[in-house]
Amino acid sequence: MTIHTGVKEKTRKRTEFRKIKPLSDPELVKIREEKIFPAIKDLQSPDLAARSSAVGSILKLVTDVKSSKLFLREQIVKILLDQTLKHSDLETKADGWCILKSIAQEEDTDFCVHLSRMGILETIDPTLKLLIETIESHNRADSKPTQAQRDLVWNLTTTIVNLLSLLSGSHDEVVDEISKFPIVLNFLFGLLMTKSTPLQVQLGVQSCLITLTEDNKAIVEQIMESDNWFKTLIVIKDSNQTKAIYACRILHNIFATLQWFDYNTPAKDMSDAMLIPVLTKHLADITNDEINGQIPSSSGNDLQLALETIALVATTLQEAIEHCNHNEKGFVESADGCAAEDTDIEVEKDVIPGENEDERIDADMEMVTGYETDHEDEIKNEGSTLDHLVHNATPEILRIFQTKKNISDSLKGHALAALNNISWVISNIDDSSTYSASLQKFRASLAQEIWDQVIRPSLKSDTDDIELAPLITGLAWAVARSVKGAIKLVPKEEEEIIRLYQVSRDSENNFTIKQTRKEEEDVFQGLGVKCIGILGNLAREPAEINLNRSIGKFLVTIPLMAPEAPLADVVESLNQIFDIYSDDRFSFDDPVFWGEKLYESLEESLPKVKKMANSIDKRKYAELRTRADESIFNLGRFLAYKKKEKKNKKS
Repeated sequence: MTIHTGVKEKTRKRTEFRKIKPLSDPELVKIREEKIFPAIKDLQSPDLAARSSAVGSILKLVTDVKSSKLFLREQIVKILLDQTLKHSDLETKADGWCILKSIAQEEDTDFCVHLSRMGILETIDPTLKLLIETIESHNRADSKPTQAQRDLVWNLTTTIVNLLSLLSGSHDEVVDEISKFPIVLNFLFGLLMTKSTPLQVQLGVQSCLITLTEDNKAIVEQIMESDNWFKTLIVIKDSNQTKAIYACRILHNIFATLQWFDYNTPAKDMSDAMLIPVLTKHLADITNDEINGQIPSSSGNDLQLALETIALVATTLQEAIEHCNHNEKGFVESADGCAAEDTDIEVEKDVIPGENEDERIDADMEMVTGYETDHEDEIKNEGSTLDHLVHNATPEILRIFQTKKNISDSLKGHALAALNNISWVISNIDDSSTYSASLQKFRASLAQEIWDQVIRPSLKSDTDDIELAPLITGLAWAVARSVKGAIKLVPKEEEEIIRLYQVSRDSENNFTIKQTRKEEEDVFQGLGVKCIGILGNLAREPAEINLNRSIGKFLVTIPLMAPEAPLADVVESLNQIFDIYSDDRFSFDDPVFWGEKLYESLEESLPKVKKMANSIDKRKYAELRTRADESIFNLGRFLAYKKKEKKNKKS
């Protein structure tokens, strides 16, 4: 199961080219003659009033698809670059940049790439220098600019910052180009360090920096080369203002890009651990305002950004833990040992039956059910960020679900994603002593609280909502896994999850949904797989026998339905069964696994699953075929192990 990154790709979603009728169409001809031509003519007029009027008309027209395309056909971008933006009058320059920014907002990301290739950054360069000089001059003690002059400068600054944000969010190619112009960062940080910069401009600058610093080492290294710039972000982070949320996101991007985790930071506390308390406080402030009915209209965006950042911190923490595990000698040796076992198993025909056969089956079963690794001292330092996520962030996120109004479904979706990521991090941590006993104890009560306050109400009310269901089930799987299934359910609650699985199957069979699904979608992230994952964890020891029976009988029907059931569902159900019934000492082994004839059902399903897997193209669906082959191989091992287990128990 993967964690939601919450990270936006460097490209904003591209839309297909919007087709328009040929200009022989009377409607288009009329628009061009009556609106486009006059506006372009007035834009090039020497009269300031005519130019201002043209700007107003153009800004309204570019929001219309047909008019926008007609403006582009009439080379408005070339006119802006060659004439308007090079005009000596500052107000005319500002109008030109405003038009260009508005077109960039309306067009696809390809337009920003096109602007970059046309040399837009070379054109911006002198404007940035002009703005830097003008703002500095306005801030001199002996300078007395009029309010109109100040407004013009800040309006132009806002336009340029917004355009830079659009360019930054369009494509990696454009960001790489921006990194070659040091004046851009100098301009942005200069605004942050200038006391007279209006708050909205500062927030715009920070939004731009958020996009620029995402997975961009060149930009991040330029920032770190300046002590003042990095210190400025720290000061803003500690400012106790809304802009602190934005600073936290930028700092997270920097830490993630430089791979500054808790255990390897060059300076004390310079990791995500320093960000969570700040984000949590702002979450509390916004939620309190909502509860008191004082929530401002802008706080929705701030809350979303805070939740997204917390989700990203959890994702990065998971990567840090995996990085540590990958570099542990013991872990590598253990993995090598498993590889050696695989090699031995390939020649199992030569193994002599008897005692060695039993040892081989035991070894096979250990591989089927997996193994856990101990975290060494190197990971102990991860606790700082983890403790903040678990003890501070999670309870505050839960409060969002206690509010009754003003919190949109979209924001609740971001809250679910954050809880999901935190829960998956916890679920991937073993019970070794390297983690504090208080954390292990706290995570159990926290898991139950998440289940009671978020998951159960959603299962009851929204199980037919295919849009919301993947978020809820992903969280439920992570929560159940984090406490090894030790969740207190209400009677027959597992039936709600089974019903949701049936809903997922119905949606799979829906032709419209099937057609709109992306080919590259991860089949192991499907709603059905998540439902199976939840049920498998809830059925584990020490689950009640009746609960285990209900879930075990359901899980075994999925491989029996092959090839009608999706192969990813079959694979996940088999993997869950391997874990649930891995030991005959479990209370439900005799009454359920043997008493309900699950063994016989699995034997019956083996040829069906094998035939289904063989029909999958290895080249087109490599991961699906590989995991299916592994499950089939493990199913043979599992059946042999359970048969030996029963024989030994009788003797």
